[in-house]
Amino acid sequence: MEIICPACGKLYENNAGTACQRCGCDLANLASIAAAAAAQLSAASASLQAAQWSDALQRAERSWSLR
Repeated sequence: MEIICPACGKLYENNAGTACQRCGCDLANLASIAAAAAAQLSAASASLQAAQWSDALQRAERSWSLR
């Protein structure tokens, strides 16, 4: 997922560490939130494949709210 530095607006590249390359802002917390959103989206996909519709919807909504 894309992360944009809240301090300077630079697009964060996942392989660049936990600090913004331009201004040095700590992006570790934002990266953790993005990872949690991706995990929820993956779980929603698994729930869809298992025909667990309400669980899939709840997980997708959690992912969207984190995003």
